[in-house]
Amino acid sequence: EYEDSGGITNVHLECPKPFDKETVEFFFDSFEDESTIWDVWYKDDDRTTTPHPNRIWFGQGSSGEIGAHTGQYYLAGSGNIDDLDDTDYDGITNPAWAAKNRYIDISQHTDIWLSFWYSYDNTESNDEFAMYYRVDGGAWQEIFLIDPITQSNQQAPWQFVEIGIPDGSGVEIQFRWETSAGSSDDRVMIDDLKLSGILK
Repeated sequence: EYEDSGGITNVHLECPKPFDKETVEFFFDSFEDESTIWDVWYKDDDRTTTPHPNRIWFGQGSSGEIGAHTGQYYLAGSGNIDDLDDTDYDGITNPAWAAKNRYIDISQHTDIWLSFWYSYDNTESNDEFAMYYRVDGGAWQEIFLIDPITQSNQQAPWQFVEIGIPDGSGVEIQFRWETSAGSSDDRVMIDDLKLSGILK
């Protein structure tokens, strides 16, 4: 506020700076509710190559020396699906992947980050574990691939993964694994799946 030579009082107003947009969590699943698995995760027929699709096990798990990262449950893949010497299914011997996908709407956000925790239990030299994503039906992008994932008779400590993904209408997340014959208790798992970004 100041007074000019004519005695008129003038007020100077400084416009406030716009608030910086904050990154917010807009999707989270700790897999405590089993319906969030069965209702939304679906088999990827193109990327499931196991000669024994009827042996695939995928769902809510809780066992292991460590157990879930948070809460009681995690999302797990298992099954006696990797018979390296089996030639009874169209001559297929290897690879023997199982793949499950989930679609999540990301259309209302930008600067998006995907994160989750992963572990594995009782895995052997023939076992593999990978996670992928793709936006709007594009090419699959590898988040990680562990080959082999040897962790005999114990659960590996939970590891954190975070990756930026492009803007789009929707993202598909893929859980892909290969577990060995004779080891039906082999399992790979994720927990606390999260997406965060800036609201458009």
